[in-house]
Amino acid sequence: KGDILSTERVFGDLLQRGLDPSVVTMNILLKAYVRGGATEKALQLLADMESGAPGACNVRVDEGSYNVVINALSGFGNIDRAWECLQRQHLNGFDTYKSTSSIIRKMSVDDVDKMLINPDVFCKFRINVDVLSSLIRVLCTAHPPRTKRAIKLLNDAESYGIMPDCRTYSIIIQRFTGDKNVELAIQYFNRAILVHDIKPDIIMITAILNAYVEANPPMITEAKGMVDSMDDMFGLEPDIMIYNMLIKGYTRMFPANCEDAHRTLDYCIEKGLTPSVVTFASVANAYCSVGMPDEAESLIRKAIDSNRLKPNCAIYNTLIKGYARCRCSILNGICTCICCTCSDTDRAMELVDEMEKRGLTPDEITLNTVIVAFCSSKQIDRAKAVIDKVMRSKQNSDSNIRPSACTYRVLLQGFLRVSSKSISESEKEYYIRLLKTIEMDMKEQNIVRDEAIMLAYMQIFHSLQCPEHFDRYADQGIRSANQAVINEALLLYVKYHTKRPSEGEGGQKLFPLDSDTGHFIKHGLNRLEQLKFKPTKATMHEVVSIYANSNDLKTAEDFLYRFFPSQTGSLEDAACKALEHNHNKSKDGMDTLDECCSHKSDYYSSDKQHVHAPSKAELEVIINGYIKKQQPDQADRVCEEFRKRYDVRLSDKSETKRKLFVALKLLGLSSLSEKYK
Repeated sequence: KGDILSTERVFGDLLQRGLDPSVVTMNILLKAYVRGGATEKALQLLADMESGAPGACNVRVDEGSYNVVINALSGFGNIDRAWECLQRQHLNGFDTYKSTSSIIRKMSVDDVDKMLINPDVFCKFRINVDVLSSLIRVLCTAHPPRTKRAIKLLNDAESYGIMPDCRTYSIIIQRFTGDKNVELAIQYFNRAILVHDIKPDIIMITAILNAYVEANPPMITEAKGMVDSMDDMFGLEPDIMIYNMLIKGYTRMFPANCEDAHRTLDYCIEKGLTPSVVTFASVANAYCSVGMPDEAESLIRKAIDSNRLKPNCAIYNTLIKGYARCRCSILNGICTCICCTCSDTDRAMELVDEMEKRGLTPDEITLNTVIVAFCSSKQIDRAKAVIDKVMRSKQNSDSNIRPSACTYRVLLQGFLRVSSKSISESEKEYYIRLLKTIEMDMKEQNIVRDEAIMLAYMQIFHSLQCPEHFDRYADQGIRSANQAVINEALLLYVKYHTKRPSEGEGGQKLFPLDSDTGHFIKHGLNRLEQLKFKPTKATMHEVVSIYANSNDLKTAEDFLYRFFPSQTGSLEDAACKALEHNHNKSKDGMDTLDECCSHKSDYYSSDKQHVHAPSKAELEVIINGYIKKQQPDQADRVCEEFRKRYDVRLSDKSETKRKLFVALKLLGLSSLSEKYK
C-alpha cells in the first residue's frame, strides 16, 4: 500500500526482537519505499544491499530487488533511471529480462521506435521472447498501431534466433483482427502452428476464433471446426469463453442464426459448463436482432427460474433493447415508418419497472435505449418524461445514473428523426418549446453542449425551418474548434439562406448572395483556415456552387486555389481509407498497411476529416458559369488550371465538354476548341 511509516515500524520491531531480515524482508521494505514515493530511499537501500552494507542489515541484493525498484521507476515515468538501474542489475550478474519487459511496457511507442532504430538492438537490450512480446504489444496497441514495425521486429527476431511464443502471435492476430484484416490474422496463426510448430494456448485459440467471427460475413464454419478439433489437434478442452466466441459468431450472421446459438448454449449446459452472463446475453441478443424479443425473454426467464442466471442490468438492457428496436429496421436494415409502430415501447417500460422492483438500478444504457424507442415512435414527450423521472427520482440521485451529454444526444437525434418527416405547424411549435426546455435542463445540470449536441441542434432547426434559432446555433458552430461542426454550419447555412433564382443578363438564372450569407461564408472559411482545417467535399461543392450561381466565378476559383493549391493530402487520404476499408492488396499484405500506419496520428483523430481535392463536379460548375457569361476562353483557362493543379479533366462524353467546344467555336477560337472536340 506504500505505507512507509507502518512498514518501517514493523521492520524496527523485527530488529528489536533480534530477528535477522532476509532478502524477502528487504524487498518488501523496498516495495514500501517505491510505492510510497520515497524513490531516493529505495535507491539508497538498493545500493546498500548491493554492497552488503550495515544499512541493509548485511543482506545481499537479488533479482527481485532490482525488479521491484525498476518496475516502480518505470511506473512513475522515470525511464532513464530505470535503465540505469537495469544496467547495474546486469553488471551484478542477474537476469534482466523481466526488468526489461517492465520498462518497455511503460515506454511510449515513440520511445520504443527510437530504441528499435539501433542496429544492435537484440544484443544491446538483451531481448528474449518475453521482451519481444512486450515490444510487440506496445507497437500493436499504439494509436495509430505500428503494425508494420511490429511485423518487421517479429521477422528480425526470428532471423536472430528468437522464436516468438503464443503470447506474441496472439497479439499479432488480435491486431490484424482489429484492423479488419482477417486474412492476415489467419495467415499468422497458420505460420505459428505450421512453420514454427507452436502449440497454441487457449488465449491464442480465442484470438483466432475472434478473427473468424469478426470477418464479414463471419467464417462460422471455420470457427466451429476449430472448436470441434481443439481437443484432438491441440489437447485443449473448450471452455465457456470459447463457446461464447462461437455464439458471438452465430449472432453476427445476417440474419443471426438463433437456433445454432441456442443449441450451443444447451450443449454447454449438457457438458457441465456454467454459462456466464455473456453467454445468455449473446443468445438473447441473437433473438432480439431478428425481431424475436419474446423468445429472448422466455430464454432469460427460464435461466433465472433454474438459478443458472442471476438477474442483472446487462440482461435487462438486452431485452429492453429487443422490445425497443424498430422491427422493420431490424429485418430490412432501414426504418421506412414515418412514425415507428413496430417497437413495443410499453413492454420495454414494463421491464424497466421490473428491474427496479428487483432492486436493480437502470443505468445510462437502459435510459438511452428507452429514449431511442420513444423517439422512433414519435413519442418525444414520453422520452423527455423518462429523463424528467430520472432527474426527480431519489433512488437514481443516490446512484450513478443521471442524464448525461450522451443521453441528450440520443434525445436530440430522436428530434432530428421526427423533424425530418412531414409535421404540422402545431407540432413544430410544440417541438420548439420542448427543445428550449431541454436546453434549460442541460444548463441546470451543468451539462456542456459538445460538438454532437451543437450539430444536432443545427440540423433540427434547419429541418424545422426556424431561421432565428438556426442562425444562433450556426453562428456558434463556426466559432467551434471542431472541423465537422464548422463544415456542417457552413453547409446548412448556405443551403438554408440560398435565395430563389432571379433573371440575369440574357435570361440567365442567378442565385443572389445576400450580404449576411456572404459574410457568414467568409467568416466560416477564415475559421477553417485559422485552425488549419480543410472544407469537406460537401462544403467545398456547396460554396463553389453558391459563388458560381451568383455569377461570382472569380471568388469560386479563389476559394478553391486558397484551400487546395494543389492535390495535397491525397496520399494521406488514401492511406486512411486503406486502413479503414481494408484495401490491403499488396503481395505480402503489408506494404499498404505500412503506409497507413506510418502517417501522423492527426489523420486518425475523430475531429479531422479526410482531405479532398476538387473534382470534375467543381470543374463543371465553374465551366458552365463561364459559358453562361459567354467567356469560354476563361473556361478553357480554368480547365488548364484544374489539369495542372489537381490532374482533373472533363469527361470525354460530358455535356459540359460539348458546350465548351461549341462556345469556343462560336467565338472563333478554333485553336482552343480543338482540345474539346
